Amino acid sequence: MNVKTLVKIAALCLVLAALAQSAAQAQYSGNPFIYNSGRDQYLACWGMAGNISSNCRDISDFNDKEMCYALSDNTQTPCTSITDRNLQLACYGMAARFWVPNYPSNCCDITDTNLRNFCYGVSTPDTSYCSTLIDTNTKLLCYAMATSNSSYCASINNPNDEWFCYGVSSHTNTYCGSIIQ
Repeated sequence: MNVKTLVKIAALCLVLAALAQSAAQAQYSGNPFIYNSGRDQYLACWGMAGNISSNCRDISDFNDKEMCYALSDNTQTPCTSITDRNLQLACYGMAARFWVPNYPSNCCDITDTNLRNFCYGVSTPDTSYCSTLIDTNTKLLCYAMATSNSSYCASINNPNDEWFCYGVSSHTNTYCGSIIQ
């Protein structure tokens, strides 16, 4: 193999490792809103916080894009296309959070305990589920989304995650403008 081919293989491996890491982070923390880039987080925040699904169009990760569409439009239809079953079920549960009745039963088959509890916390809304989450930032996001109270976001230690939390929990997309792309 020549050097050019090896560089291409190495670059591909780095991309795949980054994608696997973001999926693993979501599964460990229970946070379904782990993005590949600040740009994707910015677009998702604008879409979900302002219920403007056109912002979701340019999100690079397919599953994140479909989740954004679902939560922006408060509809479960985009969830059907999500390829990760746990994320798909979380999408079904959270996209319907403003409907009566809510649909927390979609969360029950999520195999990752933290993601299941995040889904229940946001979709019921019942913050006792949020209190069981291990990752502090994820727990605070769960509290904020479950209660629509953005004051929980102030203690999130990642600036982009903090602004995302403020936006989606208060449904005010101007906070999203502070996310570093």
